[in-house]
Amino acid sequence: ERNCDCTQLSDVWAPGSVWNGAGTVGFRASTGSRAMLENGSADNCLSGVAAGASVSVNVDTFSAQNCSLIGIDSTGSCSVEAYESNVSGSHIGLRARLGAMVYAENAIANNCTNMSVSAEGGGTIIFNNSAIANNAKNEGLFASGGGVIVANGATVTGCDINLRANLGG
Repeated sequence: ERNCDCTQLSDVWAPGSVWNGAGTVGFRASTGSRAMLENGSADNCLSGVAAGASVSVNVDTFSAQNCSLIGIDSTGSCSVEAYESNVSGSHIGLRARLGAMVYAENAIANNCTNMSVSAEGGGTIIFNNSAIANNAKNEGLFASGGGVIVANGATVTGCDINLRANLGG
């Protein structure tokens, strides 16, 4: 199990770091922590990156591919920058819920085994410009319970359902 757990108001600056193959979450940040992980990877983990409660995480040009649960997951009042990141092949590529905000312009979320991009319970994902979400097994973009996905200029094709919104999403 190779991973990093950043908690209790911690700061981590680890660009280019690799947490591939972690049996749990490759990188987790919670409780007011900040992390800069650009150009790194957490491929083939249970979840690649998990951000929670009052956290700020930068995973620009990050790879969290083929994760068995979620490539990049955000929960609570956190902010995640994931520009040009790749979460392809994960069960869920990108997820924001319970007030989380994810900036994922130009991100890639292809061939996800469930959903490519999911905003739930007030979560917001900015999935603009050349962002790509192709060939998801179920939904390409999924918003529910007040979740918002902004997808101007994004490409979403070949999914069972390219866009699905329900319960105020």
